[in-house]
Amino acid sequence: MATILYGCFGKDKEWTLDRAIPRIETPVSQIACIGTTWVNGYHWQTTLYDKQGRMLETFVFGYSSYKTLNHYDGAKNTLTIHYNCSDSEPSGEMNVDTIRRTFDRAGKMVADKQTFTHFYTRSRQKTTGTVWRSFAYTTLGDTIITRQAYSNPKLDQYVKTQQTNIDWWEHDRSGRVERHYRLHVMGNAPSDTMDYYSQRFMYDSLGRRSLAWFDFMYLGQFYIPAGPDTVRYFYDKHNRLIREVRQYTIDRRNKVEIDMTKLDSFGRQSITDSKRRFFEGDSTYHRPNNEKTDIVEYRYEQFDSDKHIPLRVSQDLGY
Repeated sequence: MATILYGCFGKDKEWTLDRAIPRIETPVSQIACIGTTWVNGYHWQTTLYDKQGRMLETFVFGYSSYKTLNHYDGAKNTLTIHYNCSDSEPSGEMNVDTIRRTFDRAGKMVADKQTFTHFYTRSRQKTTGTVWRSFAYTTLGDTIITRQAYSNPKLDQYVKTQQTNIDWWEHDRSGRVERHYRLHVMGNAPSDTMDYYSQRFMYDSLGRRSLAWFDFMYLGQFYIPAGPDTVRYFYDKHNRLIREVRQYTIDRRNKVEIDMTKLDSFGRQSITDSKRRFFEGDSTYHRPNNEKTDIVEYRYEQFDSDKHIPLRVSQDLGY
């Protein structure tokens, strides 16, 4: 990792892809296709695919920038590395999450190990924690995280207060995901509820995902939606995803708001302000409410090392 980082620290700050994030690492011979993602007309992401259509690397551009790198052993995704450079931290610093997966003889993932590391410079780093997770499956293939263990002593208090962490994927008889249920409560519900939602999925006659929607969404103390209320998917003649229509609303029918009765006056006022911004917007800071539609387009072309290396870093910051 240190070797990778050494070559990535340039002199100029890139607000769209931080200089700490490694550029293309995958051997050119493994890359078959390059895809770009455009949100409302702005180039937001670049993804590299192999011949099987699997994601090798993806770069997300913005004031906060990201990269994900995948390694495969046959059909199994054994290693994923997430690079994260936040706009709240100095350029050149980043968080790196490394996930190593273990599979059983049938090819099902039974456990993973996630290590969190913060890089201050190319010569100074700090491991901030490690998490081991194990998984269980039902006869239909539904996936449940059954246990989490933390190695960092500084997280002991977190472990003691954590009450619930459920991540459950339900499948139909064809193996397609029908529902994703998530409940994550760190300590005192409802104020410490991190995630709480139920998302469902529908497929067309060809088995392609056509619609996703939330039938339940808890907004939490900061009134942050779990995602678009609905997502509609569109494909080209090669069955490649080419467009998503993501509809966000302030409709209350699928949204649950936080109970403020047990909070002090400061907490209630803070949540009231977040609620107003979500449902009404904020004219002072020119922030609209949550009522919007995002059009996401996916474009593909055959990978050409002469054309696509070095990586084109998007300068679009309109999102």
